[in-house]
Amino acid sequence: MERRIFLRNSLLTAGGVLLGGSAIFRFLKESKPEEDFRPTTVETICQGNGKNVLVLMSAGTRQGNTDHLTDAYIKGLSEKGHSVTKVYLGSMRMAGCRGCGACQRNGNRCAVQDDMQRLYPLFAACDTLVMASPLYFWTITARLKSFIERLYAISVEDKYPEKET
Repeated sequence: MERRIFLRNSLLTAGGVLLGGSAIFRFLKESKPEEDFRPTTVETICQGNGKNVLVLMSAGTRQGNTDHLTDAYIKGLSEKGHSVTKVYLGSMRMAGCRGCGACQRNGNRCAVQDDMQRLYPLFAACDTLVMASPLYFWTITARLKSFIERLYAISVEDKYPEKET
């Protein structure tokens, strides 16, 4: 009989500790604001009177070859008087298109809520789109592919807005 009481009390105590521990964990997680450790992903480089240019740099690392080439291109654009916004796709949280078609039913609003929502207005406002990507396995990066796929959300009757590239 004592064994049953011991096991019952042990299980109750263990259950209480687990429940109490999970409650404390939830409290600490909710009360502590999440810090975003990712670097700035959207930079307005210069404001000019020329074209509004959106530059997408899709490499996962900054200060690499693709970033240096992109900066050299941006320098030329700014010297010509264009407005330039540079976006680091490598540090954004962005999923690929799910193919759900919700965007076509919901007034061109994508159902996937991630950092791509910040890019739709930038894409709509730009005159020219520049895509810079290293070659990973003989093709562009997955982030850039995701960006291109997700433009389906703003298509109307499978027609996309025309932009210089």
